[in-house]
Amino acid sequence: MIRKSVEVLREEWAPVPPARASNRPWLVIGDGHAALRTALDESTTCTGPVVPVVVLGDRFQPHHNETLLRGLALARSGSSRIVLVHSGAGGGSLLRCAVAEEPGLSATVIELSGGATPQAVEAAVAVAGQQKSGWHEVVIDRAGGTWRSGWTEVDLKSGMSSRPLGTVLVTGGLGGLGIRVAGMLRARLGVRAVLLDDIARAELAADSIAMLTRLAAAGDVEVLDADLADRAAVRSVLGGRIVNGIVHCAGEFRGGFVADATVSRLAAMQEPKVAGMHHVLAAVDRRAVRNLVTFGSIAARVPHRGMGSYALANELLRRATVAAAADLPECSCLAFEWSLFSGAGVAHRTGAVRQAKAMGMPPVPLRSGLDVLLWSFARSHTPADSLAVVGTGDLSFPARSRR
Repeated sequence: MIRKSVEVLREEWAPVPPARASNRPWLVIGDGHAALRTALDESTTCTGPVVPVVVLGDRFQPHHNETLLRGLALARSGSSRIVLVHSGAGGGSLLRCAVAEEPGLSATVIELSGGATPQAVEAAVAVAGQQKSGWHEVVIDRAGGTWRSGWTEVDLKSGMSSRPLGTVLVTGGLGGLGIRVAGMLRARLGVRAVLLDDIARAELAADSIAMLTRLAAAGDVEVLDADLADRAAVRSVLGGRIVNGIVHCAGEFRGGFVADATVSRLAAMQEPKVAGMHHVLAAVDRRAVRNLVTFGSIAARVPHRGMGSYALANELLRRATVAAAADLPECSCLAFEWSLFSGAGVAHRTGAVRQAKAMGMPPVPLRSGLDVLLWSFARSHTPADSLAVVGTGDLSFPARSRR
């Protein structure tokens, strides 16, 4: 039974009226969609402060970190406005945090969900030309229709099954949260856990050591040592291993304002989450994987000061998880964007949960969150069923009413 102290939400979309075209003095940067860049160049005026428009494509690449930071720098020195247009690459979470941190800065993020068709390009130029303050985000479909997201609650009772599982790989498995995930899956589903981490045993918290000892005594756990950012190291320890499920808990957190962000800092946050997931999937036998669950953060959806780099890393993880379904034909891919967990993990040990509450990020109680994770493994699904959901400990998630 899933405790109602945690709410799970997924996006839903509602149409909005089309924008009226209004040309601006654009400065187009980025390497995505030549047709869109051409349309923006052709609609550029010569009057007023220059508005940088970052144009990205379907997938986020490491050099896009520099492109986003460059666009923000141009906005600060000119119009105090930035536009991002992409067709799946993402990047809006970083701009959202920048707007929250810097009074007077505004950003418009446009996602072309069906690619840069002529109709979508025309609509994108019109939306970009709207003079709006603060934060503005829309999705444009291939026919040029404009949509804005809201939220709806996921039914956690329907579609449950009792599919047997064999072995589950937990990345970041020696952390306080990862090892509890392993223990819960062992106790509730009878799985054998493989814990992948590079934490030295001397750095483990006492409660993590105790749980690891219990799992080891039962013969139901194997611990592998590798840095997830090191593709060769991950391949060396996994080497085509057969696992039936993957729970990707690994990650790193470093605070800091977006104005102080560097390319290297952004990359360091992204490597264990995004590159790490890809390294694991490349190293295991994909044919055997039936469940991929990644642990992201609600920070990718709701801006918090000092968390822009972390927000971007988690947005990219969500997008990578959903995209991974195309190469995992027998696997259910589920991206969780959690609030902080209370009861385990770094945030719990360091007292960050109390601070997060004050910042408007209510925590997820450990037992309730693990119940929801169990649902993600037990739910029935079709091949390549992919979904991104938010898990929050507060039933008044601030973006829920947004349409």
